[in-house]
Amino acid sequence: MENNIFSEFAPAKINLALHVLSRQKNGYHLLDSLVVFANIGDRIYANFATKDSFVINGPFAKELADGKENLVLLALNLFRENFPDSLPEGIFLRLKKNLPIASGIGGGSADCAASLRLFSKMSKKKINQNKLINLAQNLGADVPACLLSKPLIMQGKGELIKRIAPMPKTYIILVNPLINISSGEIFSSLKKVNNSPLKKIDSHFNSLESLADWLKQTRNDLLPSALKIAPIIKEIIDTLKNIDGCYFAQMSGSGASVFGLFANKSKIFSAQQNLVKKWPDFWIKTGKII
Repeated sequence: MENNIFSEFAPAKINLALHVLSRQKNGYHLLDSLVVFANIGDRIYANFATKDSFVINGPFAKELADGKENLVLLALNLFRENFPDSLPEGIFLRLKKNLPIASGIGGGSADCAASLRLFSKMSKKKINQNKLINLAQNLGADVPACLLSKPLIMQGKGELIKRIAPMPKTYIILVNPLINISSGEIFSSLKKVNNSPLKKIDSHFNSLESLADWLKQTRNDLLPSALKIAPIIKEIIDTLKNIDGCYFAQMSGSGASVFGLFANKSKIFSAQQNLVKKWPDFWIKTGKII
């Protein structure tokens, strides 16, 4: 095998809507969520080496451990166990960490899933996709969805995935106040865990306006708990809702990231400039839903 450099993009996962349906006896929560992915994210690089090694760089590298517990290395070990002799004994891995940590946009799960796609590219054997999905389920509730990285409905603990039609052309802005929020803490502090499911999506959304109209009938059931830790989230949501050109705004996942949806590129660029002036210390990025 040639010592080429391989790479894989790890897009941010956005929960456009997130309903909590119940809490099981084992502590897991059953969810119903509309999930999309943005062209904003991390990237994994790899090439063949004499032994395994792993480094992290990028804006948020210092907040991550690069030891054995990192999901990228866990993915590598599990991949080798499930697909023996498919990879060489040594791989040099580099993660460029562009997404904030514990921010509700699936950074760790996205990195893990991107790693699995990357190892499949590098493999000298054909990888069974059903086995790869099963492996992803063992690495985290969000990893199977991130493995697909397409618009989908995610249900159960995250293992039940239903692909839906592509989204209408949509620009997205992500705003994070750089407050780390533990998803475990948010779920454990939920007061109400028996909520209604998402309204059925009949076919597809033919415009951002129709998507926004549907989303206005949905919720993020984690928002009340997140606001107790980071009240600024409400101000961000309200600010985005009042910006010209923003069709819909809500918190993603367990927070603290907030998204706003736009149809017009110039309006989202103007919004970003104004928000950077308002909150110069926040993480604010724009992109498109993929």
